[in-house]
Amino acid sequence: MSKLVSVIIPAYNVEEYITEAIKSVQKQTYPHWELLVINDGSTDSTEAKISQAAMSDSRVRLINQANGGSSRARNTGLDNARGAYIAFLDGDDLWKSTFLDEMLATKENAGLAMAYCGYTHLYNHGLQRGFGHPYANGDVLLAAIKGQCHIHIGCTLVDKAIYDIHNLRFTDGCLIGQDTELILKLISITKVVSLPKELMLYRIRRGSAIRSKWQWQ
Repeated sequence: MSKLVSVIIPAYNVEEYITEAIKSVQKQTYPHWELLVINDGSTDSTEAKISQAAMSDSRVRLINQANGGSSRARNTGLDNARGAYIAFLDGDDLWKSTFLDEMLATKENAGLAMAYCGYTHLYNHGLQRGFGHPYANGDVLLAAIKGQCHIHIGCTLVDKAIYDIHNLRFTDGCLIGQDTELILKLISITKVVSLPKELMLYRIRRGSAIRSKWQWQ
């Protein structure tokens, strides 16, 4: 019997993109998934669009919470996930249709608890720029610390047991770098296998993390 994948999307004021993000999950060639979309106190029509998707597809679950940031939203998803595997996608990003199928096959063939792939930058005017980092396998903690490999949270598939046994969660209230912190915790616990393909589209837009200025305060 095929195992369930829990896909977690934190969503805050992404009315322009959330429907497309949800559809990219619904188009997956691997059908055994649940989608938990955590509406993090959005003030636009994000909640309504998630609700519409949930009403037409029982695999989509809307969870509302007061605004607390993406870390808290993702943790809410982890606390409510029922699948054997965990995958994250942001509310303005997309997966290619074979993401889950190929990631599951890669992870299971390697016999490891975590797999990751590459991604493509997607700009609002349609330009795409490919993944420019080397792929690494096995114990990759040192390579990641040195910047010799890069793992995006939206490009990972991890056994839920890893999160549960080690009580791994995102740091609540952390606004920048929370993804990197969790990835480093994961790869300090388990070896990983890479799938050297760009199966996620990472949208670059005004207000996205990659365009944000660091405020160390």
